[in-house]
Amino acid sequence: MIRSKFVVVGSVLPACLALAACGSAEFARSSDAGSYKQLMYNYKVSVVETLDELEPPLDVVGTFSATTHAEDDRKSVEGRFITQARKSGCDAVAEVVAQPEDRKATRPVKVLGKDGRPETRQEEYTTRVYNWTGKCVRTSVVGVDPAVLAKRQNAGVAVPVAAVQPVTPTTPVLPQTEHPTVPLRPETPSIQAARELCQRLDKYSDGFLRAWKAKLRAAQPEPMDALDAWTELAYQVTGPAGFWRKTVPQQWFGCGADAKSDQCKKLRDASGREFKKWDQLQQTVSAVGPAQAGSFLRRNQPKLIEYLDAVVPESANLTGMESTMFYRDFLK
Repeated sequence: MIRSKFVVVGSVLPACLALAACGSAEFARSSDAGSYKQLMYNYKVSVVETLDELEPPLDVVGTFSATTHAEDDRKSVEGRFITQARKSGCDAVAEVVAQPEDRKATRPVKVLGKDGRPETRQEEYTTRVYNWTGKCVRTSVVGVDPAVLAKRQNAGVAVPVAAVQPVTPTTPVLPQTEHPTVPLRPETPSIQAARELCQRLDKYSDGFLRAWKAKLRAAQPEPMDALDAWTELAYQVTGPAGFWRKTVPQQWFGCGADAKSDQCKKLRDASGREFKKWDQLQQTVSAVGPAQAGSFLRRNQPKLIEYLDAVVPESANLTGMESTMFYRDFLK
């Protein structure tokens, strides 16, 4: 937004104003933060609204800042923060916000003088910029320096930690061997949620999720693995080339030959209504990164289970299709 005291006949705005954003993200490291190696260039950094969405314990390594000339530059800013986060060893970016600021400056412009001839004057103008900030966060997923946490606790600084609960009876019991076994991690709500989802997904490990069998049956499955397996299943079941959108209409309902049949019309109408919300959920899950996987899974597990109950057949055949809630409610 530019406000001027003169009518500009001809002037060239600074090149920066013609761009959506200027410069790169700046980073200010916290004085008490740990020192971490940079992450791989393609590591999936999570972007979250609040620190509560991340898996504790956390180390807020520092603060990002950037300035743009458009309020809708969030994606661009987040992309620059993500790049800087990897370099700083952070696996999450949190609390990205923009504060508007009106700045005054002067520039030479040509205007019409009293005699009708062009002359150069100094024009005062106001331009609005947006100052963005965000937090560079290291989570327990990639490891937090315990010395940093201990130092903060000794200084009386509250440090979020993962809730630890006793191992439940559902935890697989590993057989005794002559060789020492790797001890299990403390049982957290995130691990329990991952195990519960994996136990439900395991019923598809001889079909849709054959490649995921080992990870689904792990003693302590990773929340990210559970979400990735669910996403893979959703792609195969309700994806564009999946069970309900390709196999059923083409192989069993004969919609390629007669798209106007009652069965094909029912499937088309029902899938258009019902699958929209599942498509949105799949897109949301696909965007989740490792740093937020545990908290996301704990909050959204009921929705993920609801999807399994509603549309996923136990096997990719006619009997499996007819046993689904979706078939019974809309196609029978």
